[in-house]
Formats: sequence, structure tokens, C-alpha cells
Amino acid sequence: MAGGLPRPDSGRVEAIRSGLKGSERDVGREALRALDTAMERAARRLSASINVHGARARRLAERLDRLDAAQLEPGRGLGALFNGRAARLKGLKDRLAGASRLLTDGAAVLSEQAAGVQARLVGLEDAYDEVRACLMEALAWREAAPAERRDRFDQACRRALRLLTCLRGAQNVTGHAEATCQTAREALEGFARGWRDLLADPKAYEQARRAALTAARNAERALDGMAGRMSELRGRINAR
Repeated sequence: MAGGLPRPDSGRVEAIRSGLKGSERDVGREALRALDTAMERAARRLSASINVHGARARRLAERLDRLDAAQLEPGRGLGALFNGRAARLKGLKDRLAGASRLLTDGAAVLSEQAAGVQARLVGLEDAYDEVRACLMEALAWREAAPAERRDRFDQACRRALRLLTCLRGAQNVTGHAEATCQTAREALEGFARGWRDLLADPKAYEQARRAALTAARNAERALDGMAGRMSELRGRINAR
């Protein structure tokens, strides 16, 4: 890596060098133009808004938090005499029945958000590959050019390296958000379908409820974290 820039493919450098004319002044002009175009396209993809956030996952977690099996345990005082286990179980079942539609609908929304995040991830991967390919071509032209004409490449190539770093960061946070949304969707759907059978074993019920609760909270953090991280990366790109 020369001066912080990656080394280009030596075969490509030799191919370019063998075709250069000694009097050529605008060495690599087309390569730099292609790199600029790729960077502009990538910056637009990075800056494009995406309507995902953790609010729905947060509401789902709040609802799940109010459905714990501790409600089946006997209460204290005289009131407990008139609130037997059958009554407590019926009360929890009623709350679960009311929550099931919310959980199922919420899982569908998380699935839609995951699909949107996945589409963004594919776009970021395409942008990364395009910028990297154009950067390596520009670097090959830089290496093939006479020493006194290499400075004109440096600014664009270093800017491309910084953009690639931002794109990789966006890919990482986006991929994590997509995966946690899918995990939360599966956990919520499973709990919404199976809570009736699970109530026969409060311990198994609690395990499933806590798994769904944890998955929803993870999705909330991942989506909000993605939004914050993308905003930060857009700021870094726009500041240059």
C-alpha cells in the first residue's frame, strides 16, 4: 500500500503502461471520471432515506412485558380468596387473546421492515463493489502514469477509500438490522401461535415469552441503531 492507497493489479498496470503514449497529458482521465460517477451514485444510495425505526418493535416488547406467567401465581390478602387459579388463568388468556392480533400484525410489519432493509443492503453492496472496482482501475492508471502526473489521482482515490469505509459500516449495521428483524418476526409469530398450548407449562410459556420479548427488544435497538448510524455516515459523506 503506497501512501495509504492499495496496490493495483500488476498485470493491469503493465497493460495500461504498454499502451501509453509519451506525450499523453490526461493519463487516466476516463478512469477518474468513472470513479467520480461511481462515488456520486454510492453517496446517493447512502443518503437515501429509509422509513424504518424501532417504534413498532418497542410497542410489541411493552405488550409482551405485561404478559408474564407470574400473573398465575396466588395473590396476597383477602382478595386472593376470590381470585383462584382458574380466574387468574382466564384473565391471562383474555389478555393474550387481545395481544395475539397485535403480535401477529407486528410480526408482519417487522417482516416488511426487514425486506426494506434487505433491499437497502443489496444496494449498498452493489455500490461498494462498483466504487471498489473503479478505485482499483484508477489506481492502476495512477501506477502506470509518469511520477509527475500521479498527484492528480490521489485526492479522488483517498476520497473513494473513505467512502468505501462508510459503505462497509452501513452494510454491517444494515445486515444486523435485517437479521434481528427476521429473528423477531419468527419469535413473535411462534409465540402468537403457541401460547395456548404453552400455558399448560408456565415454565415453557415463560421461556417462549422471554425469547419473543428479547427478540423484539433486539429489533428495536437494531433498527434505531441503524437509523442513527446511517445518519452519522451521511453526515461524514456530506461533510467532505
